[in-house]
Amino acid sequence: MHDDLGALHQRRIRLAAALALVDGATTVEEFLNASALARKTRARIHAIESALPYEACTITIAKSAGFGPIRLRLALELIRRLQGHVSVFQREHATFRYGDLKLTCTARADHIARIAQVVPDFLADVDAAAKAAARIHRSYLMTLPEEHHAPKDRDNLMRAYRRTYMDAYGAALIAWITSGRRPETADALGTAARGALATGDASADAATADMTRYRIDGPRRVFAIPAAS
Repeated sequence: MHDDLGALHQRRIRLAAALALVDGATTVEEFLNASALARKTRARIHAIESALPYEACTITIAKSAGFGPIRLRLALELIRRLQGHVSVFQREHATFRYGDLKLTCTARADHIARIAQVVPDFLADVDAAAKAAARIHRSYLMTLPEEHHAPKDRDNLMRAYRRTYMDAYGAALIAWITSGRRPETADALGTAARGALATGDASADAATADMTRYRIDGPRRVFAIPAAS
């Protein structure tokens, strides 16, 4: 089955290359040759996909710090945006009331391989980035005059900042993972305003995120491949 996944990946790369040739064709002959290659490659991809078995994986969505619902929402959105039709079942607990949530995903083997690696890495990245940004935000709050906020309100302000940051950072990273396009930065704020606005901070951080971990078996990228028309 591993060989089938490797062959499928190579065919998808060839399809992307063939579609690029179609778009860049300058003569009728080039266009017809590239179109024929794309059709042949699509047919081979379909044949390999049809033979792949369905598998399942379970992903744990952590409840910690009270941000479980945000993690769940981001995980489901990433799964939805990754290629393929995936059935997702919430197992063990319908809510986070009794602890972490388990998601059981069922899909074709190649999609499950992608989901099983990408989604946990994605959630870990969002959490790590949000924690680091929250520490910077705390430092920023401590530089403000006392009339800006009461010290007893600082924890609530921190949580609100972290919640907004997780949403914005997660959305930007999902777009990058599934499209291969780097998010736009919010550099117009300048470094002096760092820590003031969660959305701007998240956009800037996502644009510099390390994407090397979002691969399968080394060089295999999980970025979306153009779908058959």
